Amino acid sequence: MRWVIYFSCLLFIASCQQQEWEQSGAFDAMNQFSRMRAYPEKEIPSKGYFQEWRAAEERLVPAAEQRNSDPWEAIGPHNIAGRALCTAINPQNNNTLYLGTASGGLWRSYNKGKGVSWQQVETGYPLLGVGAIEFAPFDSSVIYLGTGEVYNALESGNGAAYRPTRGTYGMGILKSTDGGNTWSHSLDWTYEQQRGVWQVKVAPSNPNIVYAATTHGTYKSTDAGDNWTQVHDVIMAMDLEVHPSNPNIVFVGCGNLGSPGHGIYRTLDGGASWTKAGNPLPAFFGGKAMLDIAPSDPDVVYASIGNSTSGSNGASWLCRSQDGGDSWQVVNQEDYSRWQGWFSHDVAVHPVNEDFIMVVGIDIWRSYNGGQTLTKQTVGGVAFGTPAIGFPDGPSDFSHSDHHDIIFDPSETNTIYFANDGGLYGSFDGGNNFESLNGGLQTTQFYNGVSVSQSQSDHFVGGLQDNSTVIYRNDLAWTRVIGGDGSWTAWNPIDADNLYGSAQYLFVARSQDGADSFQGVEPPEFGGESTVFIAPYILSPSNPNTLFAGRSHLYISYDRGDSWAFANGGEPLNGDPIFALECSPTHDNMVYAATAPLNSRPSVFASTNGGSSFADITGNLPDRYINDLTVDPNGPSTTFAVMGGFGSGHVFRTTGHNGVWVDLTGDLPDVPTSAVIVDPLNSDHIYVGNDLGVYFSSDGGQTWEDFNDGISDGCLIMDLKIHESDRLLYVGSHGKGAYKRELVPIEDVATSDLPGEVKIINIFPNPIIDHFSIQMELASKADISVVLFDGSGKKISVVIRSQEYSAGTINIPVSGLGELPVGNYILSLTLNGKRIARNIVKV
Repeated sequence: MRWVIYFSCLLFIASCQQQEWEQSGAFDAMNQFSRMRAYPEKEIPSKGYFQEWRAAEERLVPAAEQRNSDPWEAIGPHNIAGRALCTAINPQNNNTLYLGTASGGLWRSYNKGKGVSWQQVETGYPLLGVGAIEFAPFDSSVIYLGTGEVYNALESGNGAAYRPTRGTYGMGILKSTDGGNTWSHSLDWTYEQQRGVWQVKVAPSNPNIVYAATTHGTYKSTDAGDNWTQVHDVIMAMDLEVHPSNPNIVFVGCGNLGSPGHGIYRTLDGGASWTKAGNPLPAFFGGKAMLDIAPSDPDVVYASIGNSTSGSNGASWLCRSQDGGDSWQVVNQEDYSRWQGWFSHDVAVHPVNEDFIMVVGIDIWRSYNGGQTLTKQTVGGVAFGTPAIGFPDGPSDFSHSDHHDIIFDPSETNTIYFANDGGLYGSFDGGNNFESLNGGLQTTQFYNGVSVSQSQSDHFVGGLQDNSTVIYRNDLAWTRVIGGDGSWTAWNPIDADNLYGSAQYLFVARSQDGADSFQGVEPPEFGGESTVFIAPYILSPSNPNTLFAGRSHLYISYDRGDSWAFANGGEPLNGDPIFALECSPTHDNMVYAATAPLNSRPSVFASTNGGSSFADITGNLPDRYINDLTVDPNGPSTTFAVMGGFGSGHVFRTTGHNGVWVDLTGDLPDVPTSAVIVDPLNSDHIYVGNDLGVYFSSDGGQTWEDFNDGISDGCLIMDLKIHESDRLLYVGSHGKGAYKRELVPIEDVATSDLPGEVKIINIFPNPIIDHFSIQMELASKADISVVLFDGSGKKISVVIRSQEYSAGTINIPVSGLGELPVGNYILSLTLNGKRIARNIVKV
């Protein structure tokens, strides 16, 4: 398939490519996200994440305490937001909103979300997913948070407790009694991180009575959250409503992705006994059931029931009871939830009119007659271009797709808020017009495969969950391109106009005009091939006309994607889909690929002939997902691999291609690790990113330091990239956007401390006019790289890119410098990973 997408400088709307992707991308994305963390087990360990967070806090010293370095700088996006699950209005001040996100924690606005008004609320915990926010009805200083984003899928033999479809780790219920300044556990599931809390409701007539809908049933507290008791054991309770004047009457919607016991339940005695609603409600549904009670007439109860994960068999049921749940009727079967019936839909009732409801799924719908007629109010999808921060990101009938929560403002009843996969949207005229409310909300969910432009400063590109591919150009307002779930990216290191983005399942697109337009250049797909959801492709750094892309086969292009051929002699590596790719930054004949465990365990393969053939170098690596590979830029035969899962090593290094890997994990947290990168000027400086943040080693992986100063607790790091000449490290996180930070400075090696391989170094002439020579006496063979920097540290040129020299006297001539401005320069020589710097004066 070949397609072209053009982007003008003006903003416009696309329909999320739904004609091509009419299935639940969120389902596939979460399954991949979960598998790479749980494998080889079916589930992540119950204690792993938070146990390691606490241990790392105690044993790893922050790098900022050891080094004089600035903290991380948040770089956005601030005009594009990631998935939001819920929102809440302060009942005593409706200007104050709280927003719970899928993996970016808790946020607060004091201005109804308008303008640039969002601030992250720190809780003192590694808070990621927030599925519920609830204020006590008469005291807004008391707030409850339900944590985690956990869905359910059944597999034969695993039973109801097997939950591979996971967004983020949970920790139970947090509570604040001082308006969100400090937090403590109410329901402590710190060491039960497979569990999630989807709804918390305080009884309006008695603030001591609190109910919670959780993945493990329905819970109740009679002492304002100090103690909890399970009162209903049907799993996957996704929503819950309490009668406004009788705290003993409770409705709960149970079920997700076919979990047992799914249905709508009611108790009239505070949870002592429950009755399941029967006909005419659907006897089976594969999705979830969402509820709301009409404040103006609590006998009127609405339910939104969804079914599917694909467009072919989707179904939605909008249901209503007019007698407090004694009987129900299906009032509308407009399929508003479609393939997201398990994931994103809801219903909300106007505060003073029980017949006025808002219904959401893929888009936003409105009814004035109790749901009998539904009118679609929005055009969904994503907004391409560069929306201004704090302003609407589309026309008045636009909202991002895939909605999770609706609330009416009870004191300003024309104000309605919608939490969706694009953050928060609002209507201030009763659902006629809509606008985004995401200014300053840094919650986007990057996948692995981000890139930086080496030929220009402060240019970064990455793919987002359900938010396309986004580009940073030294501005907190980012540009969105391509569509779908943004995936791997690439940026030509010598041609700033040539960059690549992609969507799920390897829909690769190329731009040759600086992202003004993109042309589809995806590799072909043969029948029966497997492709992972976020599929990898890479551009060879030393030969940017060459691309590699992975399905079950590895593909190679020598013309920037215009045509593709099989690598590895036309044979798959082992028949499993390729999960990660890497190419040596200095030798384009060295290519590495890691496979996902579809039919066999994860494996690593290496080629030393540009992809013509590969050898299995998995060797002694543990049986875990191999999430990232990187080649030492100063030693092309040295490769690093980082691993997912728990209970084994996470950072490994091999020299050569013999399958012998050295475990460098040391005292790093035992959590899934997704990224590794090596400082191009010092191989001893290694950075890794994992599910708790970024960590740094200054001694080749022997010891590690916490490198998270400026990033909140619990940041899911997906990828790391270095801008070489600017000496900046960039991070793409899954839920907290992107950051940048200066690399740890390199300590120069004095002449008296030269590596043993070097006896003497001379640079002559110096000062220089237009040329000089480097003379070295080598006691043994050495791998040498030479880079010239100006006085500010900006890279001018690569004189030698990782070349091996034999023992003896060597002479390296450097010429063509006549056009350089007069001034001071730095010559950086790296010998077998040790950096030596010498000053040069240009006259």
